[in-house]
Amino acid sequence: MVCISRVNRLDLLRSTERKMLDLLLIKGRTAVEIATILDIQTSAARKHLEALRRRGITKCEFVRLGVGRPKKIFTLTGEGRSLFPTLYSEMLDKLLEKMTSKNRGEVSQAIEQIAEEMGKGMNPTGSADKKRLVRLSGALNKFGFVTSIEEDDISYSIISRSCPLYQTASKYQPLICHGLHDGIIRSALPREDVKLKECMVLGESLCRHVIVKRGKQDDALVVQSKHN
Repeated sequence: MVCISRVNRLDLLRSTERKMLDLLLIKGRTAVEIATILDIQTSAARKHLEALRRRGITKCEFVRLGVGRPKKIFTLTGEGRSLFPTLYSEMLDKLLEKMTSKNRGEVSQAIEQIAEEMGKGMNPTGSADKKRLVRLSGALNKFGFVTSIEEDDISYSIISRSCPLYQTASKYQPLICHGLHDGIIRSALPREDVKLKECMVLGESLCRHVIVKRGKQDDALVVQSKHN
């Protein structure tokens, strides 16, 4: 896949494609949804979206959204998000640069405290881990993570298809991905055994946080040993 150069800004895109990216910045959508909102043919919407995908600006994934066949959801890639004005990220980058140059330990501690407060504030109540995870997913979506929940016999996975702090995380991955993102999930559940297995900043197509089901720790260790 050939990614568009970062010097190509949104004003270089055609009007229809620019409007599509504005919609995808809010959340992932199907070609039908975008065509309906923009009042264009679905075939035309698919053509534009596929062109953007080939340029590395969008990506797609089949997602089951209730009853029926999985739907093809288009979202922005990290490269696509970088096309939008990033003043807030630049300000955060400069702030972290100044702070970490003086005392990285205190910065890390402060971010962990922020994550704890945010996680507890989400308050995903429920009698079982699955219900809490679904509620947590909805709360994370409000911050722009575009999350969903996957489950197997041993564990749950929180899948994030977008990162609202992608640019900053690219420079400060441990602080943002582990200190903040991991910390929010640990505090919200609360569970200590939250593992980041895939990360967009490290080149993966999504972020995957895995939480082993209660009473399944031994099974997880067996599976891990087979893969090693």
